[in-house]
Amino acid sequence: MSVTATIPDLWPEAVKPHSSQITPRAILESQANYLTKKTEGLISGEVVVRTVDARLFHDFYLRVPRLDEYRFLMFTVVQLQHELYPVAIIDEVTHYPKEPSAQMTYLKDKIFGQECNDQQSFTERLRELFQHPRSIKIIDSLVAQSAQG
Repeated sequence: MSVTATIPDLWPEAVKPHSSQITPRAILESQANYLTKKTEGLISGEVVVRTVDARLFHDFYLRVPRLDEYRFLMFTVVQLQHELYPVAIIDEVTHYPKEPSAQMTYLKDKIFGQECNDQQSFTERLRELFQHPRSIKIIDSLVAQSAQG
């Protein structure tokens, strides 16, 4: 008799080779694809993932092929590599101060971002960010320049 036959399986039934959870990366990539379709390719959404220590950084860019591949960083989503949530969104569009004197303070504090504890709060926050007047203004400006360039 083998030793493993006498040792019981202590893992719960919940441990399976598949999951119904949707990752932050999958949500971001789907939104990037929607943007590309909505702008008929004038602007492409692009998600670049970096790993630093035990954290994943998902950079969400607006890429404009007709403007020499110009890229604008809208936000970064930070998550622990071993957990899907919470995530923090470091928003470069709506929370960047306009006054130069306030920018240094902002740069020191921005890493804390806005925390989303689950998929629902994450998608709600993304919706707010994508529909923010400043986001729309930036996208409209890039579309106009791309269409005329």
